[in-house]
This record gives sequence, structure tokens and C-alpha cells, in this order.
Amino acid sequence: MRQTIGIFIFVASMVAVPGMVRAVGMAVKPERLTLDTVIGRTITAPLLVINVTDEPALYRVYPASHVNTISVSPNEFLLLPGEQKTVSVTVQTFMPKAISTDIAVVARPLAATNIATASGIKIPLYVMVRVALWHVGVVTAIVGCALVMISVRWKKKSNNQTTV
Repeated sequence: MRQTIGIFIFVASMVAVPGMVRAVGMAVKPERLTLDTVIGRTITAPLLVINVTDEPALYRVYPASHVNTISVSPNEFLLLPGEQKTVSVTVQTFMPKAISTDIAVVARPLAATNIATASGIKIPLYVMVRVALWHVGVVTAIVGCALVMISVRWKKKSNNQTTV
């Protein structure tokens, strides 16, 4: 009977709080991060980490890949029972590309013995880095100026050769 009530409470909490992912000892919201940016611009998204246990735990948050492009702050912190912390996930890149990786959130109870015990969640992160329209305009202007300079020099050179 007691186990049935526990299962009911767990299932009810999963339905009552949409957009949140749970694991043993933690809950993280949102359940995925989808970002859209242009090259050279920094974009930041919040990630809420909640200690849902009755004991304090150390948390570590980090990108599974693209560590030169994605940073997390703070990446290590302590949460007491029921406490929550907002973590900033920041992305900056100078190349147009699509990034697909995970943000790992790992909790380790302070009372952990010599046995390595921890639980974790991987939050999918999707980032689309595009070229801004003004970037295309600048490149077109530079190429146009270069072509004009080349044609002017070519004409001067050909005029000088014909007059000699």
C-alpha cells in the first residue's frame, strides 16, 4: 500500500510539472534547450537545478562536448534539501553550424561513502548558428570594391601599354 502511494505521488508530480526532467535526487527545468543565434553573438539560456532529496548534495554541470564553444556558470555548487539554483548555459561561436550535444547535470550526496555514488541527467542542447544578413552585405561590398579596384588597375595597365 505504501509503495503504491509513493508511485502515485511520483507519477502525479511528473504530470503536474511539465517541462521538467527528474532523476534520483534532482529535477532540472527545462527538459531541453533549443537556441538560435548568429555567428559572433553570445547567447545565454537559464537551466534550473533543484535538489529534491532530504539531504545536501554537490552538483556539477558541464557540456558533454563543444567545450570551447559552450560554457556553464556556475559549474559546481552545493544545494541543501529543497534548494534550487539557476545555471547559465552560454554559447558563442564564430562559424555557422548546427550544434547538438547534452548538458550533463550530476549530483553527489555529501554523505556519500567511499563508494562512488551519483545520479545524473543529460539535457539535450540544440544550437543553430547562422550567418547574419548584414554579414552577407559586408562580404558582397568588399568583393565588389575589390573587383572595381582590379578592373581600374587593369584598364590603367592596358592604357599604358597601348600608348607606349
